[in-house]
Amino acid sequence: MKKLLLTIAALMLAAGPAFAVQSTVTWGIPTTGATAPSIRVERGQGADPVVYAQQGPLLAGNVVTFTQLGLALGTRYCYRVTRIGSLGVSPAAVACATPGTPLAVNGLMIIFAPEPDPAP
Repeated sequence: MKKLLLTIAALMLAAGPAFAVQSTVTWGIPTTGATAPSIRVERGQGADPVVYAQQGPLLAGNVVTFTQLGLALGTRYCYRVTRIGSLGVSPAAVACATPGTPLAVNGLMIIFAPEPDPAP
């Protein structure tokens, strides 16, 4: 699980100028190796987060996406995803983005560009 796709979108609500910011984290299921009965999603905030908090309960091993509402514009969010299985906990995959300048506007949804992948 080396590659994460992180999308952060501001969803424009129909009433007035209010909006909600949500993030969707997507990852792949490995084609080889032990299957993972559980997925853990954690979130950190800030320029270089050192503290990550688990976001909700563990997910089933076949789940490949996590969505979270209630984020703030201009705040950097980093998500860390690990698989938990019979061989222990996998190395973490991390992706970060800061909702701010839109990449594209699609109907009522504004898409923000994710940060580039960190160097290996």
